[in-house]
Amino acid sequence: MKKLKFLGIAAASLIVAGCSEEVYEQPRPMPEEGDEVAFDLNLGAQSRTVYGPENEGGTAQSIFWGSYVAGEKENIRVFCPESPAGRGMAEFEVSYSLDATTNLPNDNYATALVRTSELGVQWGAQESGYNFYAVYPADKSGDTLNGTTVSVTVNNGQSPVNYGPDGTAVDNSLVLSPNTSTTAEAVTIYGNPDMSNAVMYACTPNVTKSDEKVPLHFNVLTDVLEVTVNGPEQDNTLLNGAKADYIEIRAIDVQSKSSKALGGVFNVDLTNGKYSGNPTTQVLSLHMNTTLVQNNTIYYPKLYCRANNTYDKLKVRFFLWPGAQASDLRIVVDTNCGQFTLENLTGSLDDGKIHKVSLPHFKTPGAELNMSRWMRVLDDNIYISELSIPGAFHAANPVFQTQAEFNSMYEAGVRAFEVQSFVTNGVAMVATGSDGSTRTLEDVLRTIGEKMAAHPAGFVYFLIGDPNNSNEYPAAVSAAVSACKDYIYQNPITENTTLGEVRGKIVLKINTNGADVNETGWVWNGVTDGGDFPALFTRWTWIRVGEALNVSMQWGKPIAPNAANAPLRWYYNEQAQVNNGHLGDAYTKNLAGAIAAIKDAADDVAAKSLEAYQNGGTAHNMFYLVTIGGFYSASWIDPTNATTSMSQPFAEQLNPYVLTRVLDPSRVPSPTGIVLMNFCCGTTTDPSAYSSAELIRAIVYNNNNFIMKRKETTATTNP
Repeated sequence: MKKLKFLGIAAASLIVAGCSEEVYEQPRPMPEEGDEVAFDLNLGAQSRTVYGPENEGGTAQSIFWGSYVAGEKENIRVFCPESPAGRGMAEFEVSYSLDATTNLPNDNYATALVRTSELGVQWGAQESGYNFYAVYPADKSGDTLNGTTVSVTVNNGQSPVNYGPDGTAVDNSLVLSPNTSTTAEAVTIYGNPDMSNAVMYACTPNVTKSDEKVPLHFNVLTDVLEVTVNGPEQDNTLLNGAKADYIEIRAIDVQSKSSKALGGVFNVDLTNGKYSGNPTTQVLSLHMNTTLVQNNTIYYPKLYCRANNTYDKLKVRFFLWPGAQASDLRIVVDTNCGQFTLENLTGSLDDGKIHKVSLPHFKTPGAELNMSRWMRVLDDNIYISELSIPGAFHAANPVFQTQAEFNSMYEAGVRAFEVQSFVTNGVAMVATGSDGSTRTLEDVLRTIGEKMAAHPAGFVYFLIGDPNNSNEYPAAVSAAVSACKDYIYQNPITENTTLGEVRGKIVLKINTNGADVNETGWVWNGVTDGGDFPALFTRWTWIRVGEALNVSMQWGKPIAPNAANAPLRWYYNEQAQVNNGHLGDAYTKNLAGAIAAIKDAADDVAAKSLEAYQNGGTAHNMFYLVTIGGFYSASWIDPTNATTSMSQPFAEQLNPYVLTRVLDPSRVPSPTGIVLMNFCCGTTTDPSAYSSAELIRAIVYNNNNFIMKRKETTATTNP
């Protein structure tokens, strides 16, 4: 994502400026038809689109071109409907010089616009009457102009890109190495925002053809909400039952209480910056992760009460689509000692100005974060393929889940359960212990189904695999599923299936092993292999070391991995060579090599997910699975080695690894898919072990970090 150096929001003179009717009479010589149009940001001492100091009331600032992130540039998209066909849109990079020491812009002004698209905007045959429109940033603008209207996006994920001492500089040491409570002076930490959400537009109308550069004056579309989080008011603040002198800020959300759009995709008339009709996609909550990740370690801003009874502050800014009312907003702060909510905000959010909110001091612990109900706040129209879902690997087996009790895992936020089912005397069973203890698959499904019936706001994935390549597997699993049919989602799953359709049900996902093994004999409603068995099917395939696989998936009946015209795709890593001991020569034949291979494969899935989003388009038929659960036994490699089998190292090393990946502020958000982990509830003595609870929360919050694809529907617009 592109960043813009942030000192504040544009001054009122920049905001209220619309698309004036001034005619730009340019000097001759006249360019010819097909010549490229040159543009200028027209930045000067009297007309700046740069950020400067706050005004006296602190409600407005101006904007610098630049970046908080070294090496990143700003891009704009320019349109001209009067240009020849196919020559009316181009992208440009805003060029500016950087200070060699700070890597920040060393002056207030952009120096040039450099075209980055293959073709530029061209003059046509007419001599006058050209209208030019532009949007910043380019990647938040649609690429097609409909009359004078274009789609623009304000993301719901608005995490700081880094931190600084005053909103003008970068100094992450304030978070990475915070001062202790013994430091006398209070510290104010500024979260430098992702300026790609400060959407701006420009309009230069009625231009006469000329060799002169066409000026582009940018105006800010979004409103700004500045939130000041005040630290503890007194020393030894109560912190989860213990005494401490700081509070750790982990996330901040801004929510609409009346379902008004705070962000999303809007159609904007570039002549005046007004949006028309309903937002094609709306988000009702803006989410901010406050993390910094360095050397695979996660850091959060810590606010202390100082020795002289002063206190630290954290200042962050959210960009909202115009029209929100302060009284309609709810601010939720997630900390290491609970979740705090502020409502009843006062004042108005004036277009283009900064609305400042200061939160009360922390005095007592907040409410516990309720991870057991996280799905209920998501939009019904989101496609289920878009979701990021925490999951339990070998969910019924305490070798992998110390608390292998489905109710505990569900309450912890887990919404995907994977089991290996084998057949004993014609009955599908699930292993529940290393001592050979078992439980019927029907009993497991019924337990989860009853939980879903009591809490119908969400749904769960239930993934079933056959470790024994058994021909009895289809009939036995069919019987268990039929006995629990009231809890199973039975309509076909397609790329267009939404969260609202599956709420309260179990969505089954079944692995088969081969056409001649367990892909026939699936019975539903008395019909064998009728093609309507209520499950998603894929065939398990050997994984390449350190990589993931893209295989065919479909609803109702088994499918070959490379089937032509498959309606769905399953992109997954499952290092089964590690799980069951088939360590090939490509592995280093040790635990470190296995862990490294799983990390690479998990990164491969993440890269595929991001690639799908960066390439745009409307396809949403890819489902993702990241398996970081596993099992290792030295005796598998060397039968003379009696070293105890282990599942703990997978949780110890892989859970924190994926956590840092998901929370890395430099990551461009996209779906994680299902993430299956060992010890999703920690251990019986330490529920926080293995960073499992933090990983579950990070995966859940990822659903708020970007605009997921969803079914279009009639949406409520802001007044």
